[in-house]
Amino acid sequence: MKKGNSNEGNTGSAYAKAGVNYDDVDPYKLMAQECAKQTSEVVGNPLMLFVEDGTSRGESAFLMGYKGRYFATVIEGLGSKNLVADKMEELTGKCFYGPIAQDTIAMIVNDMITVNALPVVITQHIDMGNDDFFKKFPKKAKKLALGWRDACIDSGAVWGPGETAVLKGIIIPDTISLSGSAFGFLDPKNKIEESKICAGDVIVCVESSGIHANGLSLARKIAEGLPKGYLTNVYGGKFFGELLLKPTHIYVPFMKECMKRNVDPHYAVNVTGHGLRKFMRPNIPFQYVLDNVLQNVHPEFKFIQEHGNVSDEDMLGTFNMGVGFALYVSPNDAGEVIAAAKQCGLNAWIGGHVREARDNKKEVIVMERSVTFSEESMTIRA
Repeated sequence: MKKGNSNEGNTGSAYAKAGVNYDDVDPYKLMAQECAKQTSEVVGNPLMLFVEDGTSRGESAFLMGYKGRYFATVIEGLGSKNLVADKMEELTGKCFYGPIAQDTIAMIVNDMITVNALPVVITQHIDMGNDDFFKKFPKKAKKLALGWRDACIDSGAVWGPGETAVLKGIIIPDTISLSGSAFGFLDPKNKIEESKICAGDVIVCVESSGIHANGLSLARKIAEGLPKGYLTNVYGGKFFGELLLKPTHIYVPFMKECMKRNVDPHYAVNVTGHGLRKFMRPNIPFQYVLDNVLQNVHPEFKFIQEHGNVSDEDMLGTFNMGVGFALYVSPNDAGEVIAAAKQCGLNAWIGGHVREARDNKKEVIVMERSVTFSEESMTIRA
């Protein structure tokens, strides 16, 4: 079985050569978690109201306890996907900023629901390369506003405050950087935390819509090397650029449906950066065996691998490969999770299971491609 487990992680990979190397970013994340924890230890609780939930540090959402309820906060960004939208608008005349708005919100709320919190307020942050961006591109402005509104509604949240900053010399002229945050809540008895994971749990995978908003730097680099660029026809189907711009699924309705069905999730993963390595996000050592995970591999992934000469390890360790979200549950709950997804118009299936670790080490084993990722290949938790 091939190993994706060196201490170098994805260094030297096709994605790193495209300009994004997670291994260069992850050490800062660890340092930031430690520094953030120290602020809590030194400052304490300035308002004497909230109690930090220490188990949420390093998870996708941060929790604070207050009067028998947890509040959750998340901040996230879109990345470079809007650059694909800009280029496709030049080529086709079609504006894709509605889907781009959904992508941004999905990045935020899909992180929040990994702890079973539901968003109630979403903020918008836009950094612009020039102050006349919205004047020059009124169609983008309108589509962005309407798309943000609709995605908030789909998430069951109110669009709260926002910020529009002009950062000349930092942001490229005539472009923007999109990000935002969310505030949410959950009932403590429904909290998802890694301590619930057991050997024998099954991993239920929920389909992605496509590339979502991760791995676009490599996709953009591949497009640059194609004679027709984003207008390259992918295996007799749509343009490469169209496939890249399919909006990210918002999984909040799916999680609400799981709650209605009294599903008890032991853990949840929003499969974004780090690809299928994300399945070992929990700090507790287990083997995460994925023996049926590649049931929804979209054509754009096959195209990227072929035209970018990307190895199996790089593909699996960078892209979602058709899995946008996953729940770790007791086998008895798996059927309800799959039914909840179907109720929301999503395909779901049992993609793997949890088993005891070897030598007390975490591993993700992708049986279908004979690739194993060790814990050294993804160090994002302090």
